Amino acid sequence: MTFSRRAANEMIRRVERIVRAVIGQSAASVTEALSWAGTFHAIGARLLRGYADQIGLDPAFTIHDREDSADLLNLLRYQLGFSKTEARFPTKGTCLAIYSRCINAESPIEDVLRTSFPWCTDWVEELKKLRLRRSGTAAVGPRLRRFAALLGADDD
Repeated sequence: MTFSRRAANEMIRRVERIVRAVIGQSAASVTEALSWAGTFHAIGARLLRGYADQIGLDPAFTIHDREDSADLLNLLRYQLGFSKTEARFPTKGTCLAIYSRCINAESPIEDVLRTSFPWCTDWVEELKKLRLRRSGTAAVGPRLRRFAALLGADDD
């Protein structure tokens, strides 16, 4: 395991080269075991998919990076009309930071806004509407519903 795809690919190439040099033609069976070589994230995702049913995840879950997550929240902002408000609604990055803080601190949005984002307290009701819900994300499609499920969104 390593951190970057580039390093993982180089590591796999080196191991394959060494195995072929030592074992020769029968190296194919050994190099098949290299399917578990890769980045921490790729191997972690593979393990999560392998045990998804046992830990309550859909095996077809999607992992989004921070920018993908911000883009999805921006899509919700737009669909709910918050991108065209008279006073400036918090940006997608701020919305994601608020949402992340609520999830990670297991704190209600009111507490998070009061302690960490006081300039956004006037938007509490609108920000609550951005909260992802499995049943409330039909308009944005299955990709966002999987994202919501992965983050443990509400069912209401």
